[in-house]
Amino acid sequence: MRLQKTPPTLWHHPNVSSNRSAIQMEINSGLVEINLGFLSDSTMPSSGPQVYKWRTASKIIAIVDLVLSILTICLLALALIFVLFGAKLAIDEFNEDERFDDHRSQAAGAFMIVSAVVFGIAILLVVIDVVAASRLLAATKEGVSPSEALSKAKCWRILNIIFLVFCVLGIFGGGTPSQKGGSMVNAILRGVGVVIVTLFMKELESAATTPQVYYEPGQA
Repeated sequence: MRLQKTPPTLWHHPNVSSNRSAIQMEINSGLVEINLGFLSDSTMPSSGPQVYKWRTASKIIAIVDLVLSILTICLLALALIFVLFGAKLAIDEFNEDERFDDHRSQAAGAFMIVSAVVFGIAILLVVIDVVAASRLLAATKEGVSPSEALSKAKCWRILNIIFLVFCVLGIFGGGTPSQKGGSMVNAILRGVGVVIVTLFMKELESAATTPQVYYEPGQA
């Protein structure tokens, strides 16, 4: 009894089999591309917003410094008005006195000039501090580039280090106990602020030197 060889079916034909493998590879490749595109849109890491631990603390420092500086400007302006007004009254009184003493009048006039200059310089310094605090507050806002925020924060730190040195000199220099106490409180507040802003600046420096990685949708 002869056994007849069963002819190969069309599906098992060598050419068809190779075509089937090619089609299967193309399908798998397409699925891989689809999956990679899906991952690039949703699950692949992207360059999200940088998280800064000391941003909120620096913002609080900027707001407190801004408020205190504005109040200081108001107090200095009021003190200057009272001093100048009092000196003007003293000059008028000297001029109306029958025992007119030109030396006293000249001394009162010189006192007015010196007071105006001293208070003017103090107000100018506090205005500069207000500008620096405003720049620091702007540096803590979201969306600001690390390099720009670093430049603004550096301006505030330099100015407050200078003020801190003057506060320390006021503590160990001459003055009443109340003046030394005020200088000590001012030095402590500014010292804490300088430390916090310095830590924030280190985070900004790290973010500015770290290369940003971007993933394009649909790319493997």
